[in-house]
Amino acid sequence: MTQACQCRPCRAQRAFRYWGRRLLVGVVVLTLVGSPLLGLGVLAQRAIFPPERAVWFANLLTLATKANLAYQREPAVDGRPRDWTEFYEQVKEIVYQIEEENASLQLVDPTGFAFVDYGPGRRSAVAGSYSSVRGNIVLNERFIQAAWGDQSFLSVLIHEIVHSQGYFVGTSETLESQTEIVATEVLAAMANLNYPGARRELLDGLRRDALTMAYYLARFDGDPHHTTYGAYPVASPWNDGDPDLLAEWERVRASIFTPAELARSDKRIRWWLERPEEYVQVLAKYVVTTTTMELDAACGSGRIGENFLQYDYLGIQDQLAWDRASRTWVMAPFAAWGDIIALPPLEMDDLAYVLGGLGYC
Repeated sequence: MTQACQCRPCRAQRAFRYWGRRLLVGVVVLTLVGSPLLGLGVLAQRAIFPPERAVWFANLLTLATKANLAYQREPAVDGRPRDWTEFYEQVKEIVYQIEEENASLQLVDPTGFAFVDYGPGRRSAVAGSYSSVRGNIVLNERFIQAAWGDQSFLSVLIHEIVHSQGYFVGTSETLESQTEIVATEVLAAMANLNYPGARRELLDGLRRDALTMAYYLARFDGDPHHTTYGAYPVASPWNDGDPDLLAEWERVRASIFTPAELARSDKRIRWWLERPEEYVQVLAKYVVTTTTMELDAACGSGRIGENFLQYDYLGIQDQLAWDRASRTWVMAPFAAWGDIIALPPLEMDDLAYVLGGLGYC
């Protein structure tokens, strides 16, 4: 899949004025870099929740170990589509699964897809993005490079398709956390339905996210962040963390990763150490909040304790736009959005089923 498929370009002035600040939502960093390798960060959650870190730290390492054991037993099936026809079939199934999980009150087909080179810097950090103006999804071409051939893009694709259903309401922190939580439950549902490669990718993500959050608790005295609404984790000065917890984290991490995985993880750690501000955003949006809320729900009440929000999709509309190539005004299509829709609480029953099978909850 080296050819980028066609998307519908749109540069309508009205759309850019209204939606410009939402042009690129859904930048997913964790899949490409590997969440456990994001272990050196600069965040701390201060005095918002009771000090639960000791219990959470132990539970997270338990989860990482159990998920890894199941991951190692899972056959390495390449679930990636072989051509664009299979790709669009996969997209259709994901859209249907989002609706089946009651995570959307509408079915929105993205206008197009492409695999692109994000360029230096962003090439190593961004896994994918969704344009709420153009309605198209872009994935990092690294997923189809030989060196990254073992890195599935299924979870990234699901995340961006969730965005395309109208999940870009509110602050970046809120909309990314909500989107990632829905994507996790959809991936768990596909794993339980035996979609090729889905269970293996889910287990891989669970072990990586558990290790990353455990490091966050040990390194920066952080507490679990139980809600997408509230104080946003802020940057803190470097500190030495808890040496005992860090030693235990390193021991478990080394027991879980293969030498090749450990080498890649350490490589990515060195890369992120040069970009601490970006790391702050990544960890807060995609690991701390999402992991806490997912485990709270799956091992507790069974549902997320807040309503998620999406924009009502009005369809593709033609608007007058300036075409840079021809330097003329043309009619161009763009995705139109209406009111905000409040969704019912998200049931995390599929993730709960997987975690129960692991003996975690």
